Amino acid sequence: ICAVARGEVMKVEGLGVVETVTLRPRRLGRRFRNVGITFAVVRDRPVLLWKVSADAVEDLTVRHVTGLDAARSSLFDDGSERAQQWRRSYHVGVLRSRNIRLACTVVGLALIIGVGLLAVLNPGWWAITVAVMVAITAIRIIFELVVKDRVPVGPLAAYVNGWQSWSFAGAQLQGARQVLPTMPDVFSYAFHDGPGWTFPPGDITPGLVSSMFALFVDRAARRGFLVGFLSQRKQFGAVTSDELFSNYSLHCSCDMQFVAQGRNISTDWMYLELMDKIPVKSPLDFYLGAVGTFNRAIAFTPGEVLQGWCSWYQYYERLTESDLLSNLDHLVAKERELPMSLFQVDDGYETAWGDWISLKSDFSMGMKYLSDRVKAASMTPGIWLAPLSADKRSVLAREHFGWILKYPSKRCANSANCGKFFYGLDATIPAVIEHMLEAITVALGPWGFRYLKLDFLYSCILKGVRHDVTRSRAEVMTDVFEQMRATTGPDIFLLGCGSPLGSAIGYVNAMRVSADAGPSWYPPLPLPDCKWNLPCGRNMVRNTLTRMGMHSKWWINDPDCILIRESTSFSRDEVIAIATVIAMSGGMLVVSDDLLKVGESRLRIARSLIPVIGRAGCALDLLDREIPEHIFLQLEGSVDPTWWQLIALCNWSDVPRGQEFDFAYYQLDNLPCLGYHTFEFWSSGYEFLGGSQEPVLTVESMAPHSTRLFAIRRDRSDRMPTYIGSNIHFSCGKEVVKWEPGDCRLIIGLFVGRDVIDGTIWIALPHCCQAELPPQVSGSAVQEGVCPKLIDIKKSVWSIDVQLTASATSYVEVRWPPPGISMEPVEKP
Repeated sequence: ICAVARGEVMKVEGLGVVETVTLRPRRLGRRFRNVGITFAVVRDRPVLLWKVSADAVEDLTVRHVTGLDAARSSLFDDGSERAQQWRRSYHVGVLRSRNIRLACTVVGLALIIGVGLLAVLNPGWWAITVAVMVAITAIRIIFELVVKDRVPVGPLAAYVNGWQSWSFAGAQLQGARQVLPTMPDVFSYAFHDGPGWTFPPGDITPGLVSSMFALFVDRAARRGFLVGFLSQRKQFGAVTSDELFSNYSLHCSCDMQFVAQGRNISTDWMYLELMDKIPVKSPLDFYLGAVGTFNRAIAFTPGEVLQGWCSWYQYYERLTESDLLSNLDHLVAKERELPMSLFQVDDGYETAWGDWISLKSDFSMGMKYLSDRVKAASMTPGIWLAPLSADKRSVLAREHFGWILKYPSKRCANSANCGKFFYGLDATIPAVIEHMLEAITVALGPWGFRYLKLDFLYSCILKGVRHDVTRSRAEVMTDVFEQMRATTGPDIFLLGCGSPLGSAIGYVNAMRVSADAGPSWYPPLPLPDCKWNLPCGRNMVRNTLTRMGMHSKWWINDPDCILIRESTSFSRDEVIAIATVIAMSGGMLVVSDDLLKVGESRLRIARSLIPVIGRAGCALDLLDREIPEHIFLQLEGSVDPTWWQLIALCNWSDVPRGQEFDFAYYQLDNLPCLGYHTFEFWSSGYEFLGGSQEPVLTVESMAPHSTRLFAIRRDRSDRMPTYIGSNIHFSCGKEVVKWEPGDCRLIIGLFVGRDVIDGTIWIALPHCCQAELPPQVSGSAVQEGVCPKLIDIKKSVWSIDVQLTASATSYVEVRWPPPGISMEPVEKP
């Protein structure tokens, strides 16, 4: 298009130089003029951009702008016998699902009638309400258990992104039903209602709805395309498709925006990238990077990724000042063993949502005293706010009822349920913005906090009647973030939560990317098995893995807290699995337990993740299953060779099963080598995969909801010493700050910024393979009398017990005799 029209050359930030051309149809309806469709083709990249703009001829209300209407792709559905077989299998599955749905409806009606009779026999509104809720929950559980796993019919898959922090993100296979919220709409619809679920023409519900962008691939041929938007400043956008992935549309939701005569309306840049060969590691990388640069995402260094403590999952809204001070004192006492950089006060300090500067009577010392104590402990003081939400019983709701978003019927807009119903405030009212900024200013000024967690931000753009109807919900959300950042300045750390993702890029330092972790792996009964916003470990793990690519390109990922105490419903395997996912994500590490009541074995899990590395891995099977199970991260450090790989193998099923990792299938290392040293961090197990150019890492059996974390290093052909791993830090290498091999000697410097009393390192010494002639070890990290242990005689792998200090590098010197010569003991320096 650009070549024929000889379009101008311009620069779109994030994509470099592009060629553009604007097409102006003579007429497009009677209500617009100066209609322009601007196309841009990126040089040296198969990417097409376009956006639509127009001037209104008369006053009008705009609901949608369609940027791509029912386009068909011959990339996948080429009319072949294979594609026809997909369709036949799909229609059989749909018919089966409809029959099952009918049967479930009959069963559900029977349940309603049954519990209704029980309620009549035991009259009372509470009995009727409980009966109806039990019946609805039973129907949904039955329906989900039977229908949700409709068998996929082909090799196609799509990556689906949810609208906000807690919304589902993950793979949808061809022909399968999209994973949707299973809670009744009154409890969850508002959480995820960004661009909407029904679209013109006909207000139909597509088989797939993805917010902002979607990736479609043929997993067999490894080709596909990504379609979406570069930003969400103008409207919230959605990608839609049928369940067979044969028709595609792009929709911009204008939310009944009023456009006055002569005013202009335009869309965000729309984006289409063709992928002739899908990258194995990170197929979303180029798009996510372009979006981050286009929206001027806030850059950070790995050292700025915080590790800290949060009050929420231990105390919830029952928080007291003494709870905070006792945990702060404990962190100060244990700072050499468990160093933290953040201390966050969560919900529970205020008298009600909305009355943010009104403290509960338990906080007699005041917030200034608390933040000063945190700063004195060399940590960043943080506080939680939901500045655009209000409790129904709050003073704000009573005195400023007009600030609350309402439906045309004057009924308050539903904001969903987070354990309670609450109000969303209309951010198009200037007084609401002043209220929000007052709370932020007080938290930063008189109270002295330097970190703000801003939660439930979606509540200011509920689908109600806004005071200012000339702006779309996306424009309102963008204005909110601009006002927040202008007030805080660039030095305050902002964490977004419950926020539309696309609107926050460039304004927040970090963003929650998952549902709340909760104290159990699945949502507790009688709640249905919802895969969206219900707090549970499974939902937190899935989104943390499927949104890892956003880390460092859009912001710092916040995977939510880790709960390590024994009193939750998590098994030890599940705690280790969650710890592994957080570590491999490169995001923030926040512990949320009463640390005085956590046992040593669980504390050791948390310590092994400190310091955080700030670098995200990638899900190699992102498009093969709903929750990825093969996670990869390549690291560099001071050891020789300077790079190594971490591979996490996961079992997210409910039954024990094994895992295999084929190096050749993922094409991770095509260099010739003699084999691989593999070290499993959590069990300290060593194995050598030798000889084959196509090794397979095999785990015979894994417990349900568990992981194995392997450090992989290529065997050296020069017979020089090789670092294998440690039980000190999950990276199995970042703890090494000096690696200096010499003639029959090796000096190792170890440092992780904390005390380590019972550490062990594993090294391979090719010239030292006799148990009766162990190497001599000395140095500040080695206690007197420590003798290395031979772990693998074939590869001469030895383990050495070490101790580290938080204040300085600790050293190990290893000496071994030349071949054929015994060594006399040397005095320890």
